[in-house]
Amino acid sequence: MSAVIRVSDSCYERLKQLAEPFVDKPSDVIERILDFYDAHSSGDGHRVASSTETFSPSLKGTETPDETSLIGKKITSFSFLGKEYHPRSAKQVLVIVAGELYKRHKNDFDRCLHLKGSARRYVSRNKGELEDPKRIADSPYYVMTKLDKDRIREMARKLMREFGYSDSDLTIETR
Repeated sequence: MSAVIRVSDSCYERLKQLAEPFVDKPSDVIERILDFYDAHSSGDGHRVASSTETFSPSLKGTETPDETSLIGKKITSFSFLGKEYHPRSAKQVLVIVAGELYKRHKNDFDRCLHLKGSARRYVSRNKGELEDPKRIADSPYYVMTKLDKDRIREMARKLMREFGYSDSDLTIETR
């Protein structure tokens, strides 16, 4: 069951400015803000200062200001751990990266089950727990793909970090 919160008209207008039209609900924007806060706090609730951090409505957490948004662009290819792929959609980037990680880390893949925003799970064995779930190839796991392109890139990187990979192990080409 969802909780109902009331916000002032001015707060609601500010949330609308951070939303992606026809995609985001107010809870999506609030979740991104909370995810950004979580990624930039020390774990005890105290902020960790950074001269490069900035919040952007579609760029999550560890994105840096010099990284370009994928919104409105076509992903033509991506490279993960030196292998090139040509996805038909942005969602395939996440599904393929998750599949490659599963192949390499089958016995440890459960560690990804904790990945979630403030309200939503991103990986599960139960597709009913996810929005727009896609099965990770040859595995009992599903990944949530109801994400914009920037969030898909960030989710792929979160999965990679779980196993010690660097963000630079994934490069995405667009036009």
